[in-house]
Amino acid sequence: MSCGQITWLVRAPFSLATLPPNDVTACRIPLIYSLTSPHCFVSPVQMSDWSRWNPVLAGSAAGIASTLVAHPLDTIRTRLQTSTRFTGAIDCARQTVAAEGARALYKGMAFPLVAQAVYKSVMFTAYNGAQSTLISLRSKPSAAAAAAAPLSLGELALCGGLAGGVNTLVVTPVELIRNRLMVQYSNAAKPASATVASAASGAAGAANATVYRGPVHALRSIVATGGVLSLWRGLSVTLLRDMPGVAAFYASNEQAKRSLSSHFPSLSLAATNIIAGACAGVGFWSVALPLDTIKSVVQTDTTGRSATVLLKELLAKGGVGTCAA
Repeated sequence: MSCGQITWLVRAPFSLATLPPNDVTACRIPLIYSLTSPHCFVSPVQMSDWSRWNPVLAGSAAGIASTLVAHPLDTIRTRLQTSTRFTGAIDCARQTVAAEGARALYKGMAFPLVAQAVYKSVMFTAYNGAQSTLISLRSKPSAAAAAAAPLSLGELALCGGLAGGVNTLVVTPVELIRNRLMVQYSNAAKPASATVASAASGAAGAANATVYRGPVHALRSIVATGGVLSLWRGLSVTLLRDMPGVAAFYASNEQAKRSLSSHFPSLSLAATNIIAGACAGVGFWSVALPLDTIKSVVQTDTTGRSATVLLKELLAKGGVGTCAA
């Protein structure tokens, strides 16, 4: 199984729209993805103050559950993206558990777990704020008519892209710390095996260079050596991943819902959400996977090289297919 195949099973780290709320987890695509997929258009101006935050609360709970389930797959994906020591996903899982124990699959989980509420609040506010803005700009006979008309797929994609872009400010430092912890090969055999980013230069893998005792120690160490702004290393690549990725997520989700409602009107809401959530996950990762690979390489590199340099090394090592393998 390739890194790309594993990624279809692993979550996208954000997603929150309207009722019923959804995180973006595609572990065993349709089930967990559907538990947290965004619902079709609900105008935020039609929601009470309390109901506006229902998606945040429910989405946070779903995000925590999905993180607990999907994090081992995230670990395998990230290790495959940044290292040449494994022959595939099964080999990565086997080596990781054999050398470091099953707990190694949960390295770096703490910060993503506690950040779920922040993710959802930012996504909820940005996504629905963008919807409200588009509605207010419509030239309709009345405000009520403008609010009642559902947004087009293009408009929802635009709202999703904007929300994904805003959320990168929160996602980037959390994933930086998570990824650094994920690629620590504690007690792993043959540490001379290089990461993809370092293999081209023949240097030892960055993953073996620094040992963090945990997320808080990693946070302090990163800030101490590179300053506060170093927590946002890889921000530009994350932005390039999340804006089109989240746009594709929302557009795919809504298109699936509309098609199912039209062709299968008797289909239950739960089944519709399951199928639409799976389509949304495929839509996200179809766009985001190559950039996610580049982001993982950039964030786990500790030599300070730019994303451009690391991308050139990555392509020189395995060609264009390396980014989506």
